[in-house]
Amino acid sequence: MINRHALTALRIKDGQTKARLAQAAGISPQYYGEIENGRRLCERRPDIVKAIATALDVPTSAITCTHHTREEQGVPA
Repeated sequence: MINRHALTALRIKDGQTKARLAQAAGISPQYYGEIENGRRLCERRPDIVKAIATALDVPTSAITCTHHTREEQGVPA
């Protein structure tokens, strides 16, 4: 599961806009925004997780978590 808080922090630290990161990852800005805002999960799309991590120049482990529940991530059940 994407850790949306880490994702946002890394994107801002890297100085990228949502649109620029989405373009670098090969996904639409709307889809990326939904991922970062927690409205879209991409746990079944490891290719997207990898593309986002690559665009941020970080390992996938920097933007994923497996030990947090959906509620802890702020995702409605």
